Amino acid sequence: MAEAPASSARYDSSLGLLTKKFVALIKSQPHGSLDLNHAAAQLGVQKRRIYDITNVLEGIGLIEKTTKNNIAWKGNRTPHPDDEPNSSDDEDDEETLRVRHEAEALRAEAATLDNCVEHLERARAEFARTHASDLSVTHADLRAVPGLSDETIIALRAPPGTDLEVPDPHSTSTAKYQLRLRSPLAPIEVFLVDRADREDSEDREVARLSANASLQSAARPRSGTPPEQVARPVVSSAAVKTPPSFATPRILAKHTPNADQLDKDFVFDPGTLLGTVPTIPKIPQP
Repeated sequence: MAEAPASSARYDSSLGLLTKKFVALIKSQPHGSLDLNHAAAQLGVQKRRIYDITNVLEGIGLIEKTTKNNIAWKGNRTPHPDDEPNSSDDEDDEETLRVRHEAEALRAEAATLDNCVEHLERARAEFARTHASDLSVTHADLRAVPGLSDETIIALRAPPGTDLEVPDPHSTSTAKYQLRLRSPLAPIEVFLVDRADREDSEDREVARLSANASLQSAARPRSGTPPEQVARPVVSSAAVKTPPSFATPRILAKHTPNADQLDKDFVFDPGTLLGTVPTIPKIPQP
C-alpha cells in the first residue's frame, strides 16, 4: 500500500491544528460571532484556508453564516464575559422557567379547588342526612315571597321528567289560562296554597266544593282523539290530606295515567276550580 506524501500529511496536520485554533477563536468572541477577515488576520493564514474550515464546520452544523463574511457558532460554548445578560438564550430560559412556575401554580390551585369541592360535597351530604325533615317548602314559605301574599298560588307535584306546557292565554278571543302536563311515571297532583290566616271552617268548605267541582278539561290526546275516548282526571275527595312538602294545602285535582293514557296530556284549567274560590260564602251546618 502506497504511503501518503509527506506534504499531504503535513497539510492535514496543519489544517487540523488550524481548525482547533479557529474554533477556539469563535468561542472566545462575544455572542459566538466572528468576522472571517478578522479570523484570517488573527490566525495569520490566507482566507481560502478559513473557507476550507468553515465549509466543513457548516456542513456538520456547528456554525452558520449570518452575513457574507460573518459566521456564528451553533454548538455548545462557554459564556463570554462580554456577553449581554439579556441574550435570546437567556430570554428563552427565563420564559421556560416562568411558564413552568405558572403551570405548577395552576396545578396547586386545581388541587385546592378539588379539595374544596370534595369537602362541600361531604358537608352537603351530611346536612341533607341530619336535616332531612326540614328539607321542604311550606305554604308559609311561598306566601312569604314578596308580591305573592295576595295572589292565588297553585302548586304542582309531579315526578322528575314531567313535561309542562303553558299555552298562550291570549291565543283565543277569550283569555284562558291552562297548564298542560304529561308524566307516564307517577300521579300529577295540583294544590291550592291558601293564606295562613284563612279559617279552618272555610278551608273545609272550599276543599269540599273544590273536590265536588266539575273539571271541564281532561286528559286529552295531542291531536284527533274523539271526545268519548278522553279520560277524565280524578278529583280527589281527600282534600285535607297533607303531603310532605306543604303544611295545609287544598288538593284541587289528581291525575294518575294508566297504560292507555301515556300519550295524552293532563289539562288543568284553574279558572274552572278557582273562579269563585276567594268569595265562596259559608254554608250553614245542618
